[in-house]
Amino acid sequence: MASLDFQQQDLCNPEYLIRYYDRGGLAYDSPQNISNLKWGRKLDGISFAEITYFISDDSCCDQLGSIEPIAHEVGIARNGKLVWYGWVLNVEYGRNHVRVEAFDALGWLKKRLVHNDLTFTGVELSQQFLSIWNDAMAPSPIRAEVITTPTGITETREIKAADNRIAWSPVQEMLDTGLDVTVYGQKVLAGVIYSTRSIELSLADVEGDATVTKLGNGYANRVIVDADESVQAVYPPNQISPAGNDLYPLAEEVIRDSQIQDVGTAEHAAKSRYEYSRRVPRIVDTSQAMVLHSNIDITVNELVPGVRVIFDTEGICYGTKYELRLSSVDVEVAESVERISINLQPTGPRDALADSEGEIQ
Repeated sequence: MASLDFQQQDLCNPEYLIRYYDRGGLAYDSPQNISNLKWGRKLDGISFAEITYFISDDSCCDQLGSIEPIAHEVGIARNGKLVWYGWVLNVEYGRNHVRVEAFDALGWLKKRLVHNDLTFTGVELSQQFLSIWNDAMAPSPIRAEVITTPTGITETREIKAADNRIAWSPVQEMLDTGLDVTVYGQKVLAGVIYSTRSIELSLADVEGDATVTKLGNGYANRVIVDADESVQAVYPPNQISPAGNDLYPLAEEVIRDSQIQDVGTAEHAAKSRYEYSRRVPRIVDTSQAMVLHSNIDITVNELVPGVRVIFDTEGICYGTKYELRLSSVDVEVAESVERISINLQPTGPRDALADSEGEIQ
């Protein structure tokens, strides 16, 4: 893989350096006349970066004019450490500016097919992801490393090359049943995303209004998964009366998913949805992404989507601590000022809330 070898800079005043690569890995630094920089990380999705240059002379124009979408790669280093890596997607040339847009390694799964028949019988999810990735990338490898962590979930799945399926499609099915993926620099993390310590945040650490909602529409204490043909699962099994405690009456939910083709997967999906609802979900939401204060004791490279965040909401009427997950990080640098925003999501399945809550921040 191509590597970024930069010198460490003052942590209190982050410095950014952009470097472009051709397909062979030959690197050259970008012009320094950057007027705006955006980059991010995302859980179970593709992240993007955007670099805007102001044009002051022809030499900048000549250098930026050679950037070719898809062919060229771009690395973003902050204080000497790689924080984002991807492939150029679009380049916009204006009279006084050039704007470069790029996508991370997961974006290639939307540009590659599954080329060979793949059959998985009781295979763990992260290993299915690795097989799909290797098959899709084999004809023309990219400079990215896949690191897997076992999910403990096995599924049966069949993918036929004749169906011409975009590789992202079966991966997206697995995201609904327990796989997590994210990109961290040049590494694709697949399986269970975790860190050695949880990130602790309070309302005093962020800008932006937070609310806590007790979401009744997201609650179910009996879940039925109606899958492909005769495949069906119920959790808790063989129990009609409410489970767990006597506080809530019976609340049932049916999940219909024809992509689930074996009982084991259906049972896991039902149990995962049930586990989310041991009580009515508490959703921490913000009207917009929460902006981190610059003096908090958290480094940018600790902000990996999927890690646990202990969020203390003391200061509002229903203030208490919640365990959430970091779902996305967005960084913008303009006029030498860095702004880091984060979004949080519940620890349970996101799609369980889709009908009642919309997008969860």
